[in-house]
Amino acid sequence: MASTKILTNFFPIELFPPKELKLKLFPYSLALLRELRDKHNDTHSFFRTGDYIYGSWMKGDQIEGETVIVDTENSPEIVSSLIKHIFFRAFLENTDDIVPLSFYPFSFVSPLDLHDAVREFLPDNLKGIITYDRQFEIDLRTINGVKKQLKYGFTINISHLWNVSENILELMNKGINLIGFDIIHARPLPGKKGILAPQETLLGSLTKVENRTAFIDTNEGEVQINAEQCFIRRSTVSIKKLLVELLSENQADQIVNKAKVNSRLKSDYKQYYTKLYKVVSKRLSNWRYHSLDGFEYVLSENSELPHNNYSLEENKFIFDYGTGSANTSIIKGLSEFGPFDSTSFTPKTPNILVICKPESRGGFSKTMGMLGGGMPDSKYYRRGMKDLFRLQDINFDVGEIQEDNYEGYLKIIKEKLAGNKSYDLVVVEGTNRDAYKDQKNNPYYRVKAFLLSQGIPVQALQENRTRNTNGLEYILAPLALQMYSKMGGIPWVLPSSNDVDWEIIVGVSHTYLRSSHYKGGDSKRIVGLTTFFSSDGNLLFSDNSKATDYDNFFDELLLSLKSSVNKLSEDMAWKKGQTVRFVFHVFKPMKNTELQVVQELVNSFEDFSIQFAFVQIVDNHPFLLFDKKSPGSRGRSKVNKDFVPLRGTNLIINDNECLLTTMGAHEIKFKGHAPSRPVLIKLHEESTFKDMHHITQQVYKFSHHSWRSLNPNHTPVTLFYAKMISKLLGQFKGIPDFSSAALLTAMKRKKWFL
Repeated sequence: MASTKILTNFFPIELFPPKELKLKLFPYSLALLRELRDKHNDTHSFFRTGDYIYGSWMKGDQIEGETVIVDTENSPEIVSSLIKHIFFRAFLENTDDIVPLSFYPFSFVSPLDLHDAVREFLPDNLKGIITYDRQFEIDLRTINGVKKQLKYGFTINISHLWNVSENILELMNKGINLIGFDIIHARPLPGKKGILAPQETLLGSLTKVENRTAFIDTNEGEVQINAEQCFIRRSTVSIKKLLVELLSENQADQIVNKAKVNSRLKSDYKQYYTKLYKVVSKRLSNWRYHSLDGFEYVLSENSELPHNNYSLEENKFIFDYGTGSANTSIIKGLSEFGPFDSTSFTPKTPNILVICKPESRGGFSKTMGMLGGGMPDSKYYRRGMKDLFRLQDINFDVGEIQEDNYEGYLKIIKEKLAGNKSYDLVVVEGTNRDAYKDQKNNPYYRVKAFLLSQGIPVQALQENRTRNTNGLEYILAPLALQMYSKMGGIPWVLPSSNDVDWEIIVGVSHTYLRSSHYKGGDSKRIVGLTTFFSSDGNLLFSDNSKATDYDNFFDELLLSLKSSVNKLSEDMAWKKGQTVRFVFHVFKPMKNTELQVVQELVNSFEDFSIQFAFVQIVDNHPFLLFDKKSPGSRGRSKVNKDFVPLRGTNLIINDNECLLTTMGAHEIKFKGHAPSRPVLIKLHEESTFKDMHHITQQVYKFSHHSWRSLNPNHTPVTLFYAKMISKLLGQFKGIPDFSSAALLTAMKRKKWFL
């Protein structure tokens, strides 16, 4: 474990609590909390902790009530609430023209025209009405400080937020047609006018406006709302749609694209950090944070922390069982050794059906030739799929559709399948997703659903990519990798440790079969998704539970897990009494019901000594890491990498949490490419396996182990694959030609989802 210094967006707080912090104490009830806030909000802050309401004296006269002495060193929840309430009041006292968007995380938008990223591109009559404002979000977090002492601090992030200042009534009075727009209801919070922005709810689609009343089609039927409280949805899609109504489609595209480029603060990490530092050093750190109870703190402008971190081994890829078959470069490893399963993979001469439009045949035919045989003048893809993956040959059979619809695709596919020839994979000319509001009508997804139901994997290829000769080598290499993997191949594995314990890494996810994203949308049907990997990164198989309602979901998940573990124990010949370790990778915090599922799973396998770790991989968190000593190389492409940490840079937050950079400076390939946020690895306290160094190393290795790409991925492949499966199952929902039976049998061990 090394220790230096690392720059973050975490600005520490130094506390100055009194020797005896005295707060008012009341038994909790929601009614009493509302009553206290209504009566005494000007002078006191009230918050709930456990079964009690605590009141802190901020100004004016003290109120009556029971007094309690709080031990601040052992009451982190109370201290956190005090810090947040004091900050909120200090912000209101020191700013006159800003209304916060939310209390926690605390957020606000800059009132400066300079910080409106779209203003300069709009005609004068729209400036200030449509805005793309700079938004600041301030989160209270804790880390382990010196000698593991709890350290409080604020993380600060900057983003941009679309806004339309006029309600739908004002816009429609100007003659703008808003029928069909997504509508949000902005409901003012009682007693919070000028203190907090209205609470917003996405309702549904606007059908009409009559007598200042908006009629909105929602999942719960038609609702009628005061049109003055209704605004169009603050999304890029809605803003572009509004601009099309006001200007033209071409102008709308240009304005939105220019605003997006203008808002890319993170593409210059050094500048981004400088802006964070300026907000703290020029404003926030100069305010006084205190209560009349005697609780006080100071916000530091120094966000450089002791760099407590794990020493991680670099990724190596194994291409053969024998020694000396490892390489840090995937392309070089494949060129020298071939794929890991080159001696056992079948078929050695795959039959690949290619379906395209007649006008695309030339591009597809030429591209398939280069895909199989390579590009002799290329430094990146000189050897084609045939040589790289040690195949004897590849038989491409090109078929043309006569009608550009699902029936046209299906006709040629059925004609080809009706012959004696069987196909190991089908390449289909991709369609434009944006042309189909309902993806059930998208020919590509319907064709893919049909073929997968027949046990045949599918690969999409857009026609424009076959014409892109300059960058074709960077398309063909990952395309060949995906196709080989979809046919059941194992391109490489990761180094396996000489561990006496069996280790299985399980990616656990789920997808809701939603009817709509509006309020009240039906999301009761759930499908559980699991991916099972061995410690060397080999995908053993994927599985999904049957769709069920929430009440029965965990029973179905348990059945699915039991069936999978039974199969693993048989396939791997686990011995009685052997220690087997399960590391569960999840996107969301484990709830008690999910913990019980795993506990029941463990208890049901009495013949083995089972250890388990629940590891949450969080990408939606407020932490950022910066590196003053980063390469900063711009090269010929003028890519700015200043302050961007290298892949593998990590920071230990506490015994159970660690930040890890999975995509760093070397992964930034083009100008304007913003660095990825580090992932936050969180080990659940109920885990029986607690080696965070081992777990962090594992996440690091598995984040550069996707057989979809030659480059590192933001999240480990355990969850990346589960997420892809989830996405595809959602797209197949409602398609009549789809049956998941083949996915659980013939396709179970194939990477059909890549």
